[in-house]
Amino acid sequence: MSLKTDETTNIQESVPNTPLLLKPVLKDYIWGGSLLASEWGKDPNGYERIAESWELSCLEGNESCVQAGIYAGNTLNQLNLKFKGILGKRADMFGVFPALIKIIDASADLSIQVHPSDEYAREVEHCPLGKTEMWYVAEAQSNAYIYLGFNKKQTSDELRLAIAENRFCELLKKIKIKKGDFFFIPSGTVHALLAGAVIVEIQESSNLTYRIYDYGRKDTLGMQRDLHIDKALDVICTEAYEAQPTIKSLFENDDYVKRELVNTDYFDVSEVVVNSCYSLVDLNKVIILTAIEGCANFVNGGLIKKGDTFFIRPGLLTKIEGKITFIETNV
Repeated sequence: MSLKTDETTNIQESVPNTPLLLKPVLKDYIWGGSLLASEWGKDPNGYERIAESWELSCLEGNESCVQAGIYAGNTLNQLNLKFKGILGKRADMFGVFPALIKIIDASADLSIQVHPSDEYAREVEHCPLGKTEMWYVAEAQSNAYIYLGFNKKQTSDELRLAIAENRFCELLKKIKIKKGDFFFIPSGTVHALLAGAVIVEIQESSNLTYRIYDYGRKDTLGMQRDLHIDKALDVICTEAYEAQPTIKSLFENDDYVKRELVNTDYFDVSEVVVNSCYSLVDLNKVIILTAIEGCANFVNGGLIKKGDTFFIRPGLLTKIEGKITFIETNV
């Protein structure tokens, strides 16, 4: 079905009135692996590996769309043209839907990188948003680590020298990770996901990444990937990394356990472990559910299982019954 966009519909009178299963956009980067296809239900569509599954994206050229039902094939931006308000009040405030959700499989180390602030993105890159993000560790091998921030305060000259002498990694804080860990990564924080983990990443809707170090790797064409040293040093936070509080709040009863993980201007993120049932609605915000373990049913439409991401419009009351763990993102 292709939606017409020459008319508007009041959201209280409109469909969709069920959660919408989203079809992801897949990325085949050199450090990706096989787990998203073998364990997370992603169709590789000819790819030898899947590095990232962009579960919910409204970025032009990389837009996820509805996978099933009468709106199959339509992007969320297309639906928003038909049903004003379906992307929530934060989309109105920022002028774009401000969040992007990925599942990432790190079969090898990702590059060491940093992201710009909103202000730098607007002034230098002419993009509406920079990139603050958070990581939730969905799977981790026993020897899985991340780099996050510096061990101690640095200067720009010290960083340039370390890059030139190929010892930049020595300056970074290396953190062992396990399933269920999460990390808030404000713009300007140097970081890298290392081999042996699958994470759910919730970030600002931006693809601005400044690569500092890439281990001398070459791409499929035999070329080393570009570095962005000058821009990275423009935006990088040189202070020592300080860990964020582990849990903002915890709610537990016989039906479910909910951990509130991160609240930002762009998105709010929780982990929800459903033991029997869980009801949810937000009058002003979109709710996105990304399932990471188990399976359950929506009482108003459809199965949700590991690897699925569903979009729930503002004001839509829904209930889940079953045993499932998911990341709930409110935007």
